[in-house]
Parts: sequence; structure tokens; C-alpha cells
Amino acid sequence: MISGYWIELLSGATISAMASLGLYVQMSTGQMNVAQAAFLGMGGYAAAILTLKLGLPFPVALVAGAALAAVVGLLFATVVLRLSHWWYAIASLAFGEAMVSIASNLDYTGGILGLMGIPSHTTFALLLSVLILLLLFFVGLERSRFTLGMKAIRADETASMASGVNARAIRVAAFGLGAFIAGLAGGLHVHLLTVITPTDLGFHISLNYFVNVAVGGTRHFWGTLVASYALFILPELLRFSATDRFILFGILLVLIMIFLPQGLTSRRLAFRHRPG
Repeated sequence: MISGYWIELLSGATISAMASLGLYVQMSTGQMNVAQAAFLGMGGYAAAILTLKLGLPFPVALVAGAALAAVVGLLFATVVLRLSHWWYAIASLAFGEAMVSIASNLDYTGGILGLMGIPSHTTFALLLSVLILLLLFFVGLERSRFTLGMKAIRADETASMASGVNARAIRVAAFGLGAFIAGLAGGLHVHLLTVITPTDLGFHISLNYFVNVAVGGTRHFWGTLVASYALFILPELLRFSATDRFILFGILLVLIMIFLPQGLTSRRLAFRHRPG
């Protein structure tokens, strides 16, 4: 039997993996989104309000929260798509902080204290079931023309457009899909913890998802999945060195970036590419 501590830890890692997989889709087109937690929180707040205040069934609230995040993601991507790479990232950062401010100042979302007493509907078994369905979806997605288009845009946008790829449509759709997955994870998250606060939408949370994708790489979604679980659980495994565990964790991340600059799904180690 798995202890309650490990169930709680693995539940958190699974939610992190879902949100990171959504970001993986977006980054597969070369977009740098640093506000993924805002979409997770958006789906979480919407689902929580629907179950806590309106009494809607949990599955309905879950899908509705994810759909709201997707719609907002589509609108955001449509508006900022013309921005260059770094300005796109800055725009997403500003959007995320704006969502934190809005959640902090609305009475309906509980203000700075957030929402508490949310019904507990999420179980570890449900999380695993949703993750398995999500992975099956990704297996099918990897073989689609949509994924080929995403990878072509990431490799060379000009060449892909010359080949007939609609880069704008694919990027908007990818961002919306990634936001939907994050919103779904958010709904599961709030009904697991039974509480959500504006800080759950913040940049420091988004940065965790960004690191997961960076370490896992954008060549294949399995890298993001493995990195999400490893980076969530590893700090707990390093508790034998309470004062140095984050130093050890940081050193490990630096080594990965040096020897696997394209992530865990890199085709070769970095030093094998060096001339001579």
C-alpha cells in the first residue's frame, strides 16, 4: 500500500505534469508562455465557483472551467501573435500578473484570501485516469498533421509557411489546446486541495511548468512527463540534506542544461556535437 504522504506527493506531481504537457503543446510551436499557471488558476476558479456557489455537478464544472481557459487562451494568442519571441513572453508575463491582480480584487473570487470549502471530488485514481486519457490523446496527436505543422514552424517558420503551413492558425490552436489542458488540471487541483488563492496563478508557479518543459525537451511529450514527475519529487528525496537540498537540485538542473541543452529528449549529449 502507498502511504498517504506519497499519494499526496504523486497527486501534486500528476497535476504538475498535466499543466506542463499543456505548455509543451504551446512551446512546440516556438511560443514562450510564462503564464501557464494563470490558465490553470482560471480553470480552477471557474470550476470552484460552479460547484461551490452554483451547485453544478463536478464533471460539468470541470469541463466548463477548462473551456473558459481555452477561450481566453485563444483570444490572448490571437491578440499577441504578431509580437516577436521575447515580447510574446513579456506579454504572457503581464497577462499572468493581471490575472493575479483581478483574482485578488474580486469579491466573487474571495479576494486575496481566495476560495475555501470547495467540495472534495478529486482522487488519485481520478487523476491517473485523466492523465492516461491525456497521454492517449497525445499519442494520437503526435501522429497528426497538426503536430507535423507545429514542429515545422518551430524549426523554420518561413520555410513552413512557404510549404503551405498556416503558422498563425496552428499557433493559436496550440495555445488554446494548452490552455484547455491547464484549465482541466486547475479544476482537478482545486477539488483536490479544496482551496484556491490568487498566488496559485503567479509567475513562480508558471516557472515550474516552464522548467519542466525545458528539462524534458520539446521533441517528444514523454520528456515533459518524466521531467514533471522527477522535478516535483526530487526535492522531497533530497530531504536527507535539509540545508543543501535546493543547492543540489540547482546543480542537477545546471548539469542537465549543459549536457542536454534540448532536454531529456535530445538526440545526443551536447558534448558529442562539439567539433574536433
